Amino acid sequence: ERSFGSSISPRARAGRVGPASLPAMRPNLARPWINAYCVKDLSAPFWTHPNREQSSRVFRSPIAAHPVIVYDTIHRLPEMGLPQICMVGHSNVGKSSLINALVYGKEIARPSKDPGRTRHLFVFDLGREMSLVDLPGYGFANVGVEMRRNWEMLVKAYLRESKSLRRVVCIVDAKRGLTEQDTKLWERVQKTGRMLMVVMTKVDLCHAVDLHENVAEVIAALQPLDKELVWPYIHAVSAEHDLGMRELRASLAVESIGGMALERARAAAAARAARAGIAAAAADAGVGGAGGAGGAGTAVAEPVAEPTEGSGRRSHARRGPGPSEAAPSLGRPGGGKAPAW
Repeated sequence: ERSFGSSISPRARAGRVGPASLPAMRPNLARPWINAYCVKDLSAPFWTHPNREQSSRVFRSPIAAHPVIVYDTIHRLPEMGLPQICMVGHSNVGKSSLINALVYGKEIARPSKDPGRTRHLFVFDLGREMSLVDLPGYGFANVGVEMRRNWEMLVKAYLRESKSLRRVVCIVDAKRGLTEQDTKLWERVQKTGRMLMVVMTKVDLCHAVDLHENVAEVIAALQPLDKELVWPYIHAVSAEHDLGMRELRASLAVESIGGMALERARAAAAARAARAGIAAAAADAGVGGAGGAGGAGTAVAEPVAEPTEGSGRRSHARRGPGPSEAAPSLGRPGGGKAPAW
């Protein structure tokens, strides 16, 4: 936990959605990540040494930018077999700064003081590992109705047409809190069957108590959604001061080519261990039953299918634990717990 220097003004709270008041409590939700469905769980499957190394490789990779995409050219969307992570959020939420911070300060997305600068779709390939997609923001943009409609059509078309989209990162301003436009975007993402992830930015401008309340509000808003289509970990970051960025990189790197290979290797090892355990139990049962009447039959080990990578809905192991489920076992034992800022 960390207490920050300023707090949210009452005016900044205006327009928030969710419960009108929250019970007074310690700001234990003011952490780099929080499991929306098991808030007391301090571990996470992505926070392992191999995945942290993979995330460093991914976001330090050479960057290749593609020609900009508009609604009329959405059919030219690059599909090169790389997993795509798209970034979208309210205008002036700090999306460009967050993208640049992810790639260790390279200015691939130009920040602007004018809300709504991003009017096109930008695609950045990170080596041969994954692609970052910068979508137009929504909200304050001082443009005409026709332009605003074109932006909305572009976002809808991308969510519908992309064959490689793995995760939709909805960026929420931590000092403003959740807005109705954010929740509308979540509904749109759910309707397209895409995986939703929530990242809260500008935590350096929040007091820990205010961040705690805003995270609690996000958690409450996520509960009615289809949990199969929600990345369960809410991230809180500051691109300006590099708070929570290592954790966010590690989380996103799960979707990279190398990250998915690590997951397949872990799952295969777990399946082999399960088969070995069943075989050992069967052998013990056979030895124990040998002295029984007629010699008990040998138990048959049930095969354990190794998981395969799919392009549709994620399994429960990928989405994280529900309220009564155990946390995923990826990377355990050893580490995996949330660090303090």
